[in-house]
Amino acid sequence: VCSYGLLSVVIGVLVKSTIKLARTHSMHGSQKGITEDRHTIEKLKGELERSLEKPSLRLRDVKDCMHMQSVKEGMDTLDLPFADLDEMFHHLDLNKKGELSIEEFTDGLMHIRKPSNANDNTALTARIGGSVTYVKRMGFRADGLRDKLHDLRHVLGASFEELGRLAEPNAGSMAEVALRRTGVISNSISPSPPRYTS
Repeated sequence: VCSYGLLSVVIGVLVKSTIKLARTHSMHGSQKGITEDRHTIEKLKGELERSLEKPSLRLRDVKDCMHMQSVKEGMDTLDLPFADLDEMFHHLDLNKKGELSIEEFTDGLMHIRKPSNANDNTALTARIGGSVTYVKRMGFRADGLRDKLHDLRHVLGASFEELGRLAEPNAGSMAEVALRRTGVISNSISPSPPRYTS
C-alpha cells in the first residue's frame, strides 16, 4: 500500500512537470510564430512604402501590389483567414473609408495574426450573442407578418367571393371589373396625379 501511494505521488509529479513543460514549449512556439509574423509584416511594410507613391492604399493598390513576388510570398506566408483580398481589406478598413494608411494596414495584419486573448473572446461572444438576439427578434417579426398575411388572404378571399356573387354570373374571374363598369362599386379615393410627366 505504501509503495502504491509513493508510486501515485511520483506519477503525479511527472504528469505535472510534463504539462508545465508542454505549456512552456507551446508558449515558446507561439512567441516564435509572432516574431516571424512581425518580421514578415515589417518586410511587407517596406515593400509597400517603396512601391507606393502615397502613404495610403486602397483595395486596388493592394491588388496591384500582389503582382510583386515579394508581397505575394509575404501574404502567403501569413496565411490569413480570408477568402480573398476584398474580404481582407473590408475587414481591416474599420472606418469604412475605402482607404488605409500603410501603418493601419500592417497593424491590422499583425492584430489578425496575434493569438486571441480573453478580451477578444469576450468581444466575440458579445457580438455573437447580439447577432443571435437580433435574428431571434427578426424571426418573431417574420412569424407575426406571416400570420397577418395568412389572415389577409382569408379576408381577401371572402371579399372576392362576395364580389363574384354580386357581379353577373358570366363575368367570371373579372367580377370587380364588371362591377366597376356598371357603377356598383367605385373608388372612394381619387387617384393621385403621376409623379413624373413626360
